[in-house]
Amino acid sequence: MKLLKIVNGIDYKIVGNIDVDVNFIEIDSRKIKKPCMFICLRGESFDGNDFIDSAIKNGANIIVTDNESFSNRNVTVVYVKDTRKAYSIFCNNFFNNPNQKLKMIAVVGTNGKTTTSYILKSVLEQKKKVGIIGTLGVNYLDKNIDTNFTTPDCFLLNKCLADMVNCGVEYVIMELSAHAIYYQKTYGIVFDYAIFTNFSEDHLDFFKDMYSYCLTKLSFFNTENVKFAVINSDDILGKAMLTNNINLLEKSFGKNELNFFTKKDFLSKCDKFKNLQKFSYGIDNPSDVFAIDIDLTNKTNFVVNAFDKIFDIKSNLLGKHNVYNLLSAITLLEIIGISYEDIYNGIKNLEEVEGRLNLISFNDKNIIVDFAHTEDGLKNLLITVKGICKGKIITLFGCGGNRDKLKREKMGEVASRYSNYVILTSDNPRYENPMDIIKNIEKGMSINYSVITDRFDAIKYGIGMLKKEDCLVIAGRGGEKVQEIMGNIVPFDDKEIVNKILRMTN
Repeated sequence: MKLLKIVNGIDYKIVGNIDVDVNFIEIDSRKIKKPCMFICLRGESFDGNDFIDSAIKNGANIIVTDNESFSNRNVTVVYVKDTRKAYSIFCNNFFNNPNQKLKMIAVVGTNGKTTTSYILKSVLEQKKKVGIIGTLGVNYLDKNIDTNFTTPDCFLLNKCLADMVNCGVEYVIMELSAHAIYYQKTYGIVFDYAIFTNFSEDHLDFFKDMYSYCLTKLSFFNTENVKFAVINSDDILGKAMLTNNINLLEKSFGKNELNFFTKKDFLSKCDKFKNLQKFSYGIDNPSDVFAIDIDLTNKTNFVVNAFDKIFDIKSNLLGKHNVYNLLSAITLLEIIGISYEDIYNGIKNLEEVEGRLNLISFNDKNIIVDFAHTEDGLKNLLITVKGICKGKIITLFGCGGNRDKLKREKMGEVASRYSNYVILTSDNPRYENPMDIIKNIEKGMSINYSVITDRFDAIKYGIGMLKKEDCLVIAGRGGEKVQEIMGNIVPFDDKEIVNKILRMTN
């Protein structure tokens, strides 16, 4: 594709040969093996501009940079103000803007993104071809692609979208992480619909405070990115967005968090949000779609009022938090125009979502594997388990290394409050010593607990503790297939480990 077609849609200045073909786009100079476009991204600990010489040496013939002082007569140089926005736009153009040929759905929020996505998929795929992009990878038709991030890199994202178009996919459901929003991974893509699930503490290792984390999520919801927004009216940020009431956030975050939180910052985001066509869902606050007569004693049943249409919902998903996930999906499906019969059947047919409240029962004992890795997520999980477990609850979890340290103590407090016993173990320690992570969690512990750093041994110990009607909750990793330990990627799937131990002991 010609360079001038690739750079269309963003301000730029070109020095050098304009009539040049773009054969590939790369952001890692080490992976370049043939003539291609190299884009200099700036990250937390690196600057792509530092690797230009390496990129040219390896074959790059086009350099995209925000450094106006750089020059080289041997290559074509494209100067832009923001290389991350340019990267997204250029990848869109390189693959002929596949998003414009698809119905794009974004799911944004701290918790519930994956479950909500798979509820939507289960309903839509009854009559439509559906693609899904998120924590569990990229999945469409018979194709499954593992990715390292909830929202893939711009090039891979657009490559997958282009293939979906070729395969006849009509709807794409995408989990959109706060990191992806911050790094402009979907810049230039206009989503037909976006769901906001909830907002609670997470990723403060990166965003530093709730203020920055909040504004990042909020920045996505404007008419440049979204046509229709579906908002949780019971969530503090959702309610603030719907009412433009900054006082709600001040009350939620506290004075210390808002030392530099200005009304101007918040309202500037809300001004863009005001023009969106938005719809609300909830349980406790007035909403366009809401649930009544909620029965969680036998799976999940409730009556939904959707834009004044009333009908029953029966779901295999457990817990009040899943009522919210179901409501968000129902709201969106109603907007799209999906029939009640398809909504009902699609929800009823969804047995479970991988790594989300997955139940394994044996000898009147229960094991639950779940992705809950935040204070709020663990709380919702354990409250749900408490409602279905007749015996004692044994909770096994750890926290990820080189990530938000502030949540560790809080998760210890939550585990203590809702469990009868706790086993602290390793999660994804990355480059941290597992014991250092566990010591942070221990600060919040107030009940009896054990420390077993090896996750396999911890799971085996937890299973051995179970008595009739007890429940072992294995939290934090859900459907993840590997552990990251000191730079090594080690196969580890909690559900597979549980089944292996059960085979060994029975």
